Amino acid sequence: MLRIGANIRAILLDVEGTTTPVSFVYDVLFPYARAHLRAYLQAHQGTQEIRDIASTLAEQWAAERGRGEAVPEWPDGTPIDRIAPLERYAEWLMDRDRKSPGLKWLQGRIWQEGFRAGELRGQLFSDVAPALGRWTMQRLDVAIYSSGSVLSQRLLFGANNDRDVTPLITAYFDTAVGPKTSPDSYRRIADLLHRLPAEILFVSDVSAELEAARAAGLSVALSVRPGNSPQTIDASVPRVASFAEIEVSSFAERLQASRMGPFVLLWVVLAVGTSFAGGYPWARSARWWADLVLWLAWYWVPPRPRLDFVMFTVVSVGLWYVVWPGDSALWLGGLMPLPWLFGVVSFTGAVVMFAIARPKFRSFDAKPWRGWAVAAAIGLAAGVFMWLLK
Repeated sequence: MLRIGANIRAILLDVEGTTTPVSFVYDVLFPYARAHLRAYLQAHQGTQEIRDIASTLAEQWAAERGRGEAVPEWPDGTPIDRIAPLERYAEWLMDRDRKSPGLKWLQGRIWQEGFRAGELRGQLFSDVAPALGRWTMQRLDVAIYSSGSVLSQRLLFGANNDRDVTPLITAYFDTAVGPKTSPDSYRRIADLLHRLPAEILFVSDVSAELEAARAAGLSVALSVRPGNSPQTIDASVPRVASFAEIEVSSFAERLQASRMGPFVLLWVVLAVGTSFAGGYPWARSARWWADLVLWLAWYWVPPRPRLDFVMFTVVSVGLWYVVWPGDSALWLGGLMPLPWLFGVVSFTGAVVMFAIARPKFRSFDAKPWRGWAVAAAIGLAAGVFMWLLK
């Protein structure tokens, strides 16, 4: 059993040998692409799509010939979308299982037609779909990183032996972000996910990929599935034979690790304190309770559909005016400018709480003291304002 740390906010998954059997890729997908290669090229000859693929592969062909590779002939002056040399070179790449972006793009297009025709269906290990659903409910981002194109990834997870799990996946990455054995690729993925590298767990069946991810600062785990090749890797790297073995930290632990502790405590103090401030106590305290409940609901409720920034702030600020319109005027002595001032304070609090919860605002996670400083500033401002109102 692998219990991941409370700091983990995203799980990055390899495909072949991790979510999908190696045999499906090599015995079903690759043979299908080879068998339908010529027919696909002929059916789409002259289209911009084929010209783009041919241009990409021609550049790679020239680079490999320059390195002395025994590449098949591609005569000078041949039209860029000529079928014969394009087919020969694509097959040559397939024979060598090259992770060529152009080839992966071409294979993805062929597989797309196979999925549309009902001739292909993806295959996932039986524990994959339940785990994706469980992680999503626990508010973890799930992303895919494979040498196969993003298109082929979407096809695999969209039409498979279980169900369409694409709504459970936050992002897809292929070699457009870089080679899977380069630490820089994983740093780019962390930036694109708006996460710190330390907040991501990467699961793969290839030790070189795990070493690269670990060098970038990610947590890693080796996928040990039937049919996977034996790997040599540090004994400290955990092994998982099923996603059911990956246990996520509790809500309380992740809340504490999220640096939101100061803010939740502050809002509880404000809510309780204003509840006994006199006058219309629960009307006065409802504003703070509402903010606290909204944030906890955002954190706990599954992220689809997510509460976006506009919805959260508008609802949060609007609660005071919609739920307690008469009381706000009575409480403030009928002075109209003051509700706006109160709204500014409340709005600022709502925005800051939301910013901490949203992954793209990472500065508070990187420097926790900022969270305490902002919380103290908001609390001081709110306290001074409450005192002035008395």
